[in-house]
Amino acid sequence: MVKEQQKLVIGATSLAFLLLLPLLYVACFHVNPLESWKHKLTNWRGNDQISIKKTNSSMEEVNYPLEFQLRRLVRGEDRIKLDNTGFSCHSDLHSDLCVVNKPVKVDKNASTVYIISYSNQSQVERLIKPYALQDDQTAMKWVSPVRILNEDSTSTSSSSMAPCRFTHDVPAVVFSSGGFTGNQFHEIDEIIIPLFITTRHFRSRSEVCHH
Repeated sequence: MVKEQQKLVIGATSLAFLLLLPLLYVACFHVNPLESWKHKLTNWRGNDQISIKKTNSSMEEVNYPLEFQLRRLVRGEDRIKLDNTGFSCHSDLHSDLCVVNKPVKVDKNASTVYIISYSNQSQVERLIKPYALQDDQTAMKWVSPVRILNEDSTSTSSSSMAPCRFTHDVPAVVFSSGGFTGNQFHEIDEIIIPLFITTRHFRSRSEVCHH
């Protein structure tokens, strides 16, 4: 009986030790669960995302122009393209990111984003799957594509000219609720964390659209 109690005590101690190891690891090495996503997303800019200015007596919020905030999402040649055309996409191993700095109309029924443009601008047609697990073919089978088109605002026959039911003056962030949705780990890793990193510098001034 004494030996059985000792075994139980030893077993409980081992379990407590195993549970304590992750806590000690976090405490000693200051592990940040967002660090891996910072390095995965090439548009992560680190400290320059902070939009709060410290004064002598208080913390003052700095309101950056919307165009400046959108430019933060891309860099290099993608940023130059965004400046020149108003539209740019960046693809990496895990995700596709497209940025538009012009007015758009979102047709959720057709899974289409219309860029309102003029006849003298180059045509845009892009098909993407907005889910942050591009390298997993099984997950991507459950993700519906979103089509991005630009249409002439002067054309009366343009399908994008249908009246909108709702209008907003803040950026819209379109993402997919497909993939491995329903699994809590994947929902956090592939939806919540990427959305937070992408939209945090808008400081809640955005509309999130899922399809």
